[in-house]
Amino acid sequence: MTGYGLTDFDKADSIIAIGEREARKHWNELVRIAQLQKQAKGFRNVPTVNEFRVDTIQLQGEMPFPPKQLKRFLPVHKEAMTELDELQERIGELYATGLFRFIEYRPVFDEGGKSRLLIKPELRQGYDTRLRLGLHFDEVYKSSGVMNLTWLNILGIKGSASSLDLILGDKLRYNYNFFLEGGGPFNFGFNSFLRYNTIDYELPLPIAIGEGQELTALSFNSLYIGNEVYWQFLTQKHQVLGLAAGVQFFKSRTQEISNYKGEAGFSDEKNLYLSSELYYRRDTRNKRQFFTDGMKLYASGRWLQLLTNPDFEGQSRKPAYNLDLQLEVAWPVDPHMAFGMEINAGQLYGSTMQPWYYVIGGNNRNFINNHRRFLSLPFGGEIGTGLVAGSFYTQINPVGKHYLTLSMNAALLHRQNSPSPFDQYRNFYSLGIGYGLETLLGPLEATYAYGNGGGELYFNLGYWF
Repeated sequence: MTGYGLTDFDKADSIIAIGEREARKHWNELVRIAQLQKQAKGFRNVPTVNEFRVDTIQLQGEMPFPPKQLKRFLPVHKEAMTELDELQERIGELYATGLFRFIEYRPVFDEGGKSRLLIKPELRQGYDTRLRLGLHFDEVYKSSGVMNLTWLNILGIKGSASSLDLILGDKLRYNYNFFLEGGGPFNFGFNSFLRYNTIDYELPLPIAIGEGQELTALSFNSLYIGNEVYWQFLTQKHQVLGLAAGVQFFKSRTQEISNYKGEAGFSDEKNLYLSSELYYRRDTRNKRQFFTDGMKLYASGRWLQLLTNPDFEGQSRKPAYNLDLQLEVAWPVDPHMAFGMEINAGQLYGSTMQPWYYVIGGNNRNFINNHRRFLSLPFGGEIGTGLVAGSFYTQINPVGKHYLTLSMNAALLHRQNSPSPFDQYRNFYSLGIGYGLETLLGPLEATYAYGNGGGELYFNLGYWF
């Protein structure tokens, strides 16, 4: 049948008439086919495979990492069965790396009951180099441009990943990380970073500066540079156990007066530190921002040693120790609501090590070292040598990508060298309410909290770093 197209809807009657005329020319053949269909005994049930045992993985094509690393994504259970849903989930995680254009996979059953998992990946063009740009704003770092450059298999080193984060704005920062995953216990890395911050610190006691004037607060400019190597001897799907050792340079200076030596808070200093750390990290969150299920855990023990001469009283060449715990957990109640809990706890023992003081305030979860967020206080609002803090919240997702959060927050801060014995322990509590929106630039959040330490309004846009 010619002379008609897909858009000739107004000629439907003519098309049907032509089709009927041509079909009647083969009427007897069509009747015979219809009779054979009526005599059919029905369909044969073909069993479907919902689970199978994976004895080996057969790779056809190029992988961007060593074969041992592939085992972190794909199950090889020689003694147990693998469900098809689990396999599809693992393949989805491979896709989520952004390295592949297409992945063909299927189980192949050999004679004798053996099975192979056939994987045929197709790498994305330019998979080994990635450039990402973003924007960020909050009350501490102000406006910033964020750039990330990632290289895979740099200098031909299979299984290596190199990443550079450069933050340009009011507070210059950078992160550089090199990681080599060889599979099993042989995973090594190198970190380098620079942080520049300004902390407004309320003095425990006023300082007289003459002519009847007193200082009740100081602004500290702090520069923090660090380099460390680390070894991860347990690397699994959601958890990591490792050791790190490095050297950090810390410089802090007040803007108002020179050579300030604080008794309970920050002091002017310029020192070099040696640190080592045993850490455990676990992350099972269902998503990075506004997560509703899973947990994020970071537990560490640090050994700290001053390498230069002490700058102020209380600081010595004796080592210090720091135990620290950070935990976030969320439980879904229904598709539009989740309960959550956040716990921060830690203590600094031994000699005074200013870069590892516990500093609470602000709403950023990614502050350096022992800076911890606490709603209702400004960034750097309170300082101590030990902390126990908790937050319990309800997160509501009424529609789309909009979120409403209600929180209760409490903290107990220990100040070991407080000038007053009645001020060694200070407690804080607050109530908070926040609105969040998922955007292409990252989370957009507005939060207000009020407590016994005052009230604070926070606004931030973009991913934290």
